[in-house]
Amino acid sequence: MLITKIETQTKVWSQRESREAVRAVIRKEDQLLMVYIKSRSTYIFPGGGIEANESMEDTCLREAKEESGAIVKIIRYLGFIDEYSDSKYYEMEYNLKSHYYECELLELAEQNLLGYEERLGFEARFVTIEEALRHNVAKKDSTEPYLRRNIELLTLLKQNKL
Repeated sequence: MLITKIETQTKVWSQRESREAVRAVIRKEDQLLMVYIKSRSTYIFPGGGIEANESMEDTCLREAKEESGAIVKIIRYLGFIDEYSDSKYYEMEYNLKSHYYECELLELAEQNLLGYEERLGFEARFVTIEEALRHNVAKKDSTEPYLRRNIELLTLLKQNKL
């Protein structure tokens, strides 16, 4: 199910690079467990790219544990956000399809961050939808597509549309 489509490309490209990712929406009462990026002062949903021979569900479980330390149980598939932008690295269009799963938090353990995630300051935090949305919208002038994606999903969650 398509949640929304985000198009920010500035021209029509003849080539496209595509990637799929999976992200976890982890609820605990009236809060979400999100990743706060200290260096950017933004909240994101834990998630990342699908590895070879890995299912979307397995990616969700792995990424939730790595980025937030959360051991989760998948409740349901929420849908995907389809993004189209100019590639940062090549003369082509970049398409990122982010799949979202609602998850139940079973246990909180230690994060297992990659080097760049440590350098950016990934920190797991419980936050209300309103707080994360307000915080990210204040940064909305950012050119980073990840921010727009997170604002879109937080807005839909606040409106109870997912």
